[in-house]
Amino acid sequence: LEQDTVYGTRFIAESPAMREVISLVKVVSSTPVNVLIQGENGTGKELIARMIHEQGERKAQPFIPVNCACIPENLVESEFFGHEKGAFTGADQERKGLFEVAEAGTLFLDEIGEMPLMIQPKILRAIQENEGSRLGSNKLRNYNFRLISASNRDLNLEIKNQRFREDLFFRLFSVEIVLPPLRERKEDILPLAQYFLKQTNKRFDKQIPGFSVEVMSMFEKYSWPGNVRQLLKEVERLVALTEDGQVIMSTRCSRDLLSFFQVRKNKRRETDYNDLAIPAQTKRLEIDLIKRAVERTKGNKSKAAGLLNITRQGLLKKIKRYQIDF
Repeated sequence: LEQDTVYGTRFIAESPAMREVISLVKVVSSTPVNVLIQGENGTGKELIARMIHEQGERKAQPFIPVNCACIPENLVESEFFGHEKGAFTGADQERKGLFEVAEAGTLFLDEIGEMPLMIQPKILRAIQENEGSRLGSNKLRNYNFRLISASNRDLNLEIKNQRFREDLFFRLFSVEIVLPPLRERKEDILPLAQYFLKQTNKRFDKQIPGFSVEVMSMFEKYSWPGNVRQLLKEVERLVALTEDGQVIMSTRCSRDLLSFFQVRKNKRRETDYNDLAIPAQTKRLEIDLIKRAVERTKGNKSKAAGLLNITRQGLLKKIKRYQIDF
């Protein structure tokens, strides 16, 4: 478990892919190399950047996160390099730029692919020479910071489309860390959901004991386009809408999840009813009854077998034969 200051929870790495990422983080934390973190929105890029900072030599110094997509193009130069009093209309006092604010610490440039092309040459020089000047001044200032960048875009494609400078790309990083989306690391979904549940219970002052079998199955099968951030928001929603002491049921899930599984159900039902053979229909009925019994007993196979009026061993054989995935 590693501290996650982005979500206010802990990041749980169960899958081989994430164990490899965490291992790489530990290695680069002990060296001063610049790092580029690639991954879809919501995969935890800032979390990884903070982990690198907090495990490195500069951990006692500031960690300065900057979302490049949120800075208006006409203010980019002033934001990064600062300005002197009177440098432009409205500059009524001098102001340090982000390169100065990050002194001795770590500067995290999130969504670096959104940085305007016109400012990239000056950013390149600041990174390459560790120096620059404020707007309205010719005085060179020396910079001392570690650079970590992140992007959800393919920067090689951005270079081909002439939206990102190739020379800046090669100065940004020595090591690249690629964060896989949540749909490619299914092993992380339930551990993350359980931990988010624990933390959300604490923050909301509630006592929700857990998820129903159907909800856990939905979580594992859903594609999570918003990744870890979306999973957290889904858990928060479910806790807020569930009464204390009650298990979270699928009816409380968001419209996105319910719509996704309704489409899947309709397709499956259409396929099932196209096959009128008695063996096929018997199999469909048995699978449906087994799933309902297991959900009603909250996963207790012995009690489920009792509801179905069969032995526990008989139930396990049917689950194996039909390859039922709860």
